Amino acid sequence: MNWKSFLLIASLFIGIGFTSCGGKKVVEQSTIDSLSKISPDLARLSNEINAHPDKADAYYERGMLFYQFKMLDYAAKDVHRAISLDSTQISYYLSFADINVEARYLKVAKEYLLKAEKLAPMDKDLKLKLAKIHLYLKEYDQAIEYTNSVSTIDANDDRPFLLQGIIWKEKGDTTHAIKTFLNCIERNPDNYDAFMQLGLLSQSLHDKKAEAYLLNTLRIDSTRFEGPYALAMYYQENKQVKKAMSVYRSLIIKYPQEPNPIYNMGYLYFYMDSVKPAYNHFTMLIQTDPMNAKAYYMRGMCNLKRGVWNEAIADFTQALKLNPDFEDAREKLAEAQKHITA
Repeated sequence: MNWKSFLLIASLFIGIGFTSCGGKKVVEQSTIDSLSKISPDLARLSNEINAHPDKADAYYERGMLFYQFKMLDYAAKDVHRAISLDSTQISYYLSFADINVEARYLKVAKEYLLKAEKLAPMDKDLKLKLAKIHLYLKEYDQAIEYTNSVSTIDANDDRPFLLQGIIWKEKGDTTHAIKTFLNCIERNPDNYDAFMQLGLLSQSLHDKKAEAYLLNTLRIDSTRFEGPYALAMYYQENKQVKKAMSVYRSLIIKYPQEPNPIYNMGYLYFYMDSVKPAYNHFTMLIQTDPMNAKAYYMRGMCNLKRGVWNEAIADFTQALKLNPDFEDAREKLAEAQKHITA
């Protein structure tokens, strides 16, 4: 299957600007006919629906296929149709809520999750979804109630503690957040996100335990970017420059398109007065992220130190083109121009 072709054609039929996700209209037959030429699965499901228009699971499967392709309006229509044909399937409600969350129709998502809750009042996954919806809507007390209800059902489930920790963090209660994340890793010592949150919160409090928490994220999953990057930032902020640079080097190799490790490496070189490697890193960053005004500014600063005035002027000028409010670049541009006119 040519997925790029499928998505290209799909984009001709749907935009993100729909006014509701979950309308009761069915998907237009002309659209189905066009898309079925690209996707055999869609063609099969559409034929099944045409032959058995009251078959809920076919609508549901086709809706989830649309969801996979990020065609949210069509996905919602099909899954909503499945619900109207069979209102006893919890998975239909959960999927309909997921679609509406992605489309930012949070109140619609909450409405259908509450309907599902009546069918399955002890379903942990459902209650966690409701907790997340309340969190998104900043209804913190209700969100905490749902996490507590999950813990009541299963005291060993670490997920409600992770979510409740995030709720406390959102509310600005760092003490409760840390305590709750610790409860989470007590139940699951391999919960990456809990260790990540503990590392970031501890780092913000200048607590040395941050290093151990962030090292645990590498133990759990060394393939993810955010853990080692946060660890490198911890080392940088605590003036452990060699350790920071070692982590940044490995990140630049593994994630060459990520701008922050390249920028930070160049920044450290610059303030160590290693102008040439700093210049090289900011040039590398400009090549991968040509709209990065700070990269041009810092390369301009390197050129100022090198005494290459015309190149410095060109870099500061480009930084200002990308960000006209960049006052530091404006000041350094004037400084570089003085060297030319002196």
